[in-house]
Amino acid sequence: MRINQRLESSALKRNRIYASIFNFKKHVVKQVESIYEFRVTGLDLVLLVLMSRKANPVGYIL
Repeated sequence: MRINQRLESSALKRNRIYASIFNFKKHVVKQVESIYEFRVTGLDLVLLVLMSRKANPVGYIL
């Protein structure tokens, strides 16, 4: 009986650790996705600026 309880408690601890690791991974993935989205929009802005500069020399002032 005591061994069973010990095994159950260790399994619960392990499950808790796995759950926390999984949640941490999800959090990190969300952060990375947001950074990636920001970078993509930043690249789009840079491309837009470059295209506008090619279109009109006045763009160099901006």
